[in-house]
Amino acid sequence: TLCIRCAEVVLARGHRIHGIISDNAEVVRWGRARAVPVVDPSNDFCATLTQTPYDFLFSIVNERILPPAITTSPRRLAINYHDAPLPRYAGMHATSWALMNRETVHAISWHVASEVVDAGDVLIRRAVPIEPDDTALSLNAKCYEAAAEAFVELT
Repeated sequence: TLCIRCAEVVLARGHRIHGIISDNAEVVRWGRARAVPVVDPSNDFCATLTQTPYDFLFSIVNERILPPAITTSPRRLAINYHDAPLPRYAGMHATSWALMNRETVHAISWHVASEVVDAGDVLIRRAVPIEPDDTALSLNAKCYEAAAEAFVELT
């Protein structure tokens, strides 16, 4: 998953990961193997995030809307990944909308998480070409690769 690839970058750069909030089995296994605490999102993770000071929160492939108590809890920034060229295609199913609208270029965005969903300042945007035979699956795979490559600049 993209979360794991990004976490590997963070660790390779010598940073510490205080925890990952995920119920994805692969992410949970990865966290356990590297002694990174993994919190089940069905638990009250808001309290967990606000107990210990930390610098950055990365929301990566997260379908939950984060409350302001969480987006304002890092000392520096809360950063969200979105598979679209924000502000265009904010919200869900961005790659499908791009294909339905016959776009020829799409993009991913790493942006500041704010109280308004997908409306924070864009920190990094990467263009992703759309080929005539692309599907939502193939476009999502291209976005995944573009997001992983762009994440390196955030760390």
